[in-house]
Amino acid sequence: MQRRFHVKWGDPMLYDLTLNTERVSIASCVEQVVGLARRPEFQQTPASRAILDNLALEARVRAAFMAHEETADVQVTVAADGPKVVLRGMVGTDAERKAAARVAKSVAGVGEVHSELRTFRRPRR
Repeated sequence: MQRRFHVKWGDPMLYDLTLNTERVSIASCVEQVVGLARRPEFQQTPASRAILDNLALEARVRAAFMAHEETADVQVTVAADGPKVVLRGMVGTDAERKAAARVAKSVAGVGEVHSELRTFRRPRR
């Protein structure tokens, strides 16, 4: 988890609830989770739905990068705001920069791609 998501799984601030199944029955755990899920602060709102939609679109763009030969090694930031996707970061070549924009644009739900990608220029020897 540390390597993939840059977080420590044991950090209690990552969780809304933790349950010790060695001390509490599974049935009691289920009751706690269901009760918490019914609370108003855990109900979907238009704002929370938009956040989830943006996260899902960002994930689809990153998955498309990994699935495409030209962009499989591209490690850039993908930020979605509705159908608009912004790409930020460094790539090795102009071809990678263009391919990243092209692949992002091909993802379902992407309406506009704004590329802020920069090409890393290697010093000449």
